[in-house]
Amino acid sequence: MSCYVFVGPTLPIEEARRAADAVYLPPVRQGDVYRLVTLRQPAAIGIIDGYFNQVPAVWHKEILWALAAGVQVFGAASMGALRAAELTPYGMQGVGRIFEAYRDGTLPPYGGEAFEDDDEVAIRHGPAETGYLALSDALVDIRCSLAAASTASIISKHTRDSLVRLGKRLFYPERRYPHLLTMGRTQGLPAAELDALNDWLPAGKCHQKRDDALAMLRTLANHGNDDTEPQPARFTFHHTSQWATAVAMAQTEHPATPEVLEELRLEGEPYFKARRAVVAHLLGVRDEDETRPLAEHLRAELGAPATASVDEALDGHHGEPEAVETVWRRELLMRELHTAIETLPLAVLERHLLTHIRERGDYRRLEDRARQKQEALAASGGPPTETELSGLQSLQLQDWYFEQRLGRTMPNDLNAYIEQLGFAHQDAFNRALLHEYVYSTR
Repeated sequence: MSCYVFVGPTLPIEEARRAADAVYLPPVRQGDVYRLVTLRQPAAIGIIDGYFNQVPAVWHKEILWALAAGVQVFGAASMGALRAAELTPYGMQGVGRIFEAYRDGTLPPYGGEAFEDDDEVAIRHGPAETGYLALSDALVDIRCSLAAASTASIISKHTRDSLVRLGKRLFYPERRYPHLLTMGRTQGLPAAELDALNDWLPAGKCHQKRDDALAMLRTLANHGNDDTEPQPARFTFHHTSQWATAVAMAQTEHPATPEVLEELRLEGEPYFKARRAVVAHLLGVRDEDETRPLAEHLRAELGAPATASVDEALDGHHGEPEAVETVWRRELLMRELHTAIETLPLAVLERHLLTHIRERGDYRRLEDRARQKQEALAASGGPPTETELSGLQSLQLQDWYFEQRLGRTMPNDLNAYIEQLGFAHQDAFNRALLHEYVYSTR
């Protein structure tokens, strides 16, 4: 079963992979669920983390659209818990204590207080290259930790509730246990209790978001292991004009970021590997790093000796014509990879490339580099244009790029290489190299 999970600061990717075999994507944002279903046709989607303030949050209606398309959608811990609580009546499946609190409107043991605000699960975190390192503590984790400390008689219920109120007053990026304890001391809460809590927290504090995320992944891992058919949608999806507008935005948002693809192109071999992987996915075949002769593939697939001819490899499999034909068709498709790569329209290729680099976790890194490059170019007053370069300067620039940036010799057929990279012409290639040189040598 093909499962995709949006996760960020709540759970490290390595730990998530140990819990469930899935494709892990960065925190979800508006349009991501629609694009995922359109391009990858997943059987199930798990939502853990998502963006709240920096960019538009994942839209309820795109989740409804996925459910109507027969995709099972799970949510827990953070944005996933919020959306699951809101969409449970329509078939989204929530998991965990936080989801239940949003669904029921209260988080035990804080029964007298409504649990409904988005900021309960919001945190500040680092960029993708840090693994979305958490830089603050979620209020829901603080609540659960303080409740556990009260149950263990580390602090009184009065101190517990007072600290929660203080935490609620803080803007979510400022919520950290040390800051909260300092505020408690300033407010005159019992020093002995705060000291005991400070000693207890390192080993005793709760990670409810993490626990709920793992519970959802275990549920996702077990989903589909039986013969149970997916449940039909519990509603009729209406294609409104607002939905049409949202779809149009989702279809154009990421392809309108050529700077990200230019960063990938400038990496050279990673671009060609990504392009090959995209075409292999579209053809429905494995992506092979090395092209072997067809006979060698057949021998390997049919378990024949390496020295056997094709006829010898097929000998003994005459009673399995369908199996032999399946192997043959798959390997012929592999032979078509190069042709397909050359002929796939650029607009189609780029659309799928963007999805591929998101799945690989490279999108944010390339996006950040493109942004930093634009800022550096603006600060430098901008480099000369490619048309202002002499032929000798262009050649020197190309030598620098291939020898120092990529560590290889210049291709014998530079124009063919440029075309394979997706640049319209050599001037566009030189412009990209010029910007790269200014940024890399600043």
